[in-house]
Amino acid sequence: MAKETKEKRLDVTIRRITVFFLFALVFALTCHILTDFDIWWHLRAGKYIVENQHIPKADIFSYTAAGRPWIDLQWLFQALSFSIYEVLGVNGLIILRIIVLLFAFIFLFQIGYRKSNFLISVLCFILGVVAVSSRFHERPEIFTFLFIAIYLFILHKYKYEDRNYIWILPILQVLWVNMHGLFILGPGIVFAYLLGEVVSWKVGFPFFSNNEFTIRGKRFYKLLLVSVSMIVACFINPYGLKGALFPFVLFTRIGTSTNIYAQSIIEFQRTFSVHPVPYDVFYYKIVLLLSLVTFLLNIKRTDFSRLLICIAFLYLSLLARRNIAIFIMAALPFMVSNLNEALPSFKLTRRGKQLLANSFGIGRSLLAQRWAAIVLILFMGWSIWNIASNKFYIRMRVPVSWGFGVNELFYPRRACDFVEENGISGPIFNNLGAGGYLIWRFYPSRKVFIDGRLEVYDTTHYALYQRTLSDEEVWKQVVNHYDINCVILSHILPGNSDMIRRLYADKNWKLVYYDDVAAIFLRDTQRNRRIIEMGEQDHSLPEGGTYFSSLYRGDFFSIIGLTDRAIKEYRRAIDFYPRCVVGHNNLGNLYLEKGWNEKALEQFKQALKEDTGLVEVYNNIGLAYLNLGRYEEAIAAYTKGLKISPETPQLYLNLGVVYEKQGLIEKAIEEYGRALALRPNYEKARKNIEELLQRRQNEK
Repeated sequence: MAKETKEKRLDVTIRRITVFFLFALVFALTCHILTDFDIWWHLRAGKYIVENQHIPKADIFSYTAAGRPWIDLQWLFQALSFSIYEVLGVNGLIILRIIVLLFAFIFLFQIGYRKSNFLISVLCFILGVVAVSSRFHERPEIFTFLFIAIYLFILHKYKYEDRNYIWILPILQVLWVNMHGLFILGPGIVFAYLLGEVVSWKVGFPFFSNNEFTIRGKRFYKLLLVSVSMIVACFINPYGLKGALFPFVLFTRIGTSTNIYAQSIIEFQRTFSVHPVPYDVFYYKIVLLLSLVTFLLNIKRTDFSRLLICIAFLYLSLLARRNIAIFIMAALPFMVSNLNEALPSFKLTRRGKQLLANSFGIGRSLLAQRWAAIVLILFMGWSIWNIASNKFYIRMRVPVSWGFGVNELFYPRRACDFVEENGISGPIFNNLGAGGYLIWRFYPSRKVFIDGRLEVYDTTHYALYQRTLSDEEVWKQVVNHYDINCVILSHILPGNSDMIRRLYADKNWKLVYYDDVAAIFLRDTQRNRRIIEMGEQDHSLPEGGTYFSSLYRGDFFSIIGLTDRAIKEYRRAIDFYPRCVVGHNNLGNLYLEKGWNEKALEQFKQALKEDTGLVEVYNNIGLAYLNLGRYEEAIAAYTKGLKISPETPQLYLNLGVVYEKQGLIEKAIEEYGRALALRPNYEKARKNIEELLQRRQNEK
């Protein structure tokens, strides 16, 4: 008896340690320095709300959308965040993020958790937590994660344990509608539950036999009453009907196939259209596959209501990469419950039972579980160490560091210091990513051209912003219309390279400041003469830095044509981290520019050793071989790239160039045509086709 008690205590201890390490892993992934671009305008809005005791109804932060309606359904998050920031600073925001996300996963973990099969829950949640970790930012979105978890927990308790926590839901809905625009998911979850339960109750399915816990009768109507109360709660916001309907308005702008924001904002892009595949999409695919497998394993016992929620959230996750997290939040308890219910139903034959007994002996199945738990604990400990030492983030190519503080490589702090110290006046043009921080630093004395509040800027203005970055004529029109005097661009962000290169070469604009994060250009006018003359001095950046700062410096010097300085920075980045795929690829590109094709190939091949799925690298290898006249090897490289991403027009274009070099005109025209079909405005492909058709005509 004493031995059995000791064994039970040991099992309890191992289980508790395993679960502890799971949430230590959650803590590790949520505890990182501030990296979100939008938090700064949220803080400024919170400051405005707290100090003025007024929630803005129109835009106050920009000069391009001033006075436009602003439905700020995140006001409560903003006021809370600013209040915490006032007391605890940036670290207070990080603590808030940690607490909210920890509680979200604590609530989720309790759904379907069984002590006898605790390893199932832990394994599923390790996978899910890593997949969701890319969304662990100080955004209103983290409260949506928390509310989803609480709603699923309350509904689970109501259905399977008859706990009447459901009356809390309307109160939570009032908080949610004033925290984040995805509040509509709350009633959606409850209505999916109602639909699933009424179908199971009134209709039933021949292949779903688990009706024991179906919500029916008075319990069903009670939940229906709660759902109606939640709909009413959606109208309790500063904007009334407009606020309640706002998620539907937003969906028509960012949830359609013509979503203009997806052209430049990665999180709005279709999940399976992102290349190369980032780590969150990779783990998302695994969770998606496991959800399907566990559903099929437990099809006769599957909770139909949960299945409906998963299907709805799956649809949202396919629309945009940013919605991956909400699908996984719904899928995790679904997977765990299915596995817990399916595994005991597997029956072993007599021979199987004998084999199991011979393999483990009496009581050795418990011993195997203990060893499995110990291995899992060691794995989670190793993972936590990798996160805390930043090896995880470097390997995933994410510019994040573990711990507290602000990521200085994300925000143009020193550029703003330069503007203030030199008294630069006049309207400022800025890129979207920098807008939030500029609002925090400059409002109300200076306003921004654009920022992350896409609910303020309509598609017309966003399209204008995109054309301004890429089209010189549109840029000139914008400058004249708004009398722009200063440009602040975060060169660390994609999409700004063309404009930086154009301004650097434009005699009407002068580069007066740059650092690891941003560059400042001033209009070449008399009032700016003193600052321009000072800025013409060489602002040499200090030696040293970090892996990411070296990469960013290399990118900036490459953009403005300082190739030798860019090469130096990329080499330094590779010295910091020899497995640096981006560093090897970018260094190879610069070698191509210098005509050092063999050296470029060495760098590209080194990049492929670390990641064989990078389409850009195969394209660059093809260019190197093309320059060397090794056409068959160039064709092989482009073909490998097309196998990974068959919708990349540049690969077809370059493949056509190779065929043209070989004199295979028909094949070349065919490849140019494919490039043009994928990108109808691909002028280079169109021009090449026209030239070849003209040549063929002349030869006749």
